[in-house]
Amino acid sequence: MLEIKENLNGKRLLLAVSGGLDSVCLLHFFKENFETLGISALAVAHIDHTLRGEESKKDAEFVKELCKKWNVYFYFKSLEGKLPIGNNLESRARELRYLALHKFKRTGNFDFLLTAHHQNDQAETVFMRLARGTSISGLRAIRKIRHDGVYRPFLEISREEWNDRLRITNLLVNEEYRHKKIGSMLIDKAKDIA
Repeated sequence: MLEIKENLNGKRLLLAVSGGLDSVCLLHFFKENFETLGISALAVAHIDHTLRGEESKKDAEFVKELCKKWNVYFYFKSLEGKLPIGNNLESRARELRYLALHKFKRTGNFDFLLTAHHQNDQAETVFMRLARGTSISGLRAIRKIRHDGVYRPFLEISREEWNDRLRITNLLVNEEYRHKKIGSMLIDKAKDIA
């Protein structure tokens, strides 16, 4: 936590929250440690890819209500009609998501955009790059702090540690949101379209 405090003391933070376990844990951690970390502002951004119909709307509503309950400012953007049909759906969704998140970051004058990537995501990224036949330079891992202000404070924490954090804090997250990740949802949608 010392490293996080050193990086974030006095900073304005925007958290990317999908409604899944990882991002809700991220929100809970920073809400609970707001004063301890010396954070000057905290807000949430939710990007709705609209690929799962009512389920996408439920995710957005869940995050909105959580922010209302925890008194955290909520930004929302729908990508309805902006995603292509075809092979590059996942990469285009990621690109549009980050464009929207960075716009919110600029609009709110936030110092950092935080994502809930963890150790398991790190391994998954390396394996996906290997499977695509990337070069040695392409095998680099996810960067913890990027030049554009994206900060992933929990890259060293495993999925199991996130689950433990959830149990310890007694945070209640609807079970249907726990195991969904936007990547797998996009892949499933792409398969349906193809």
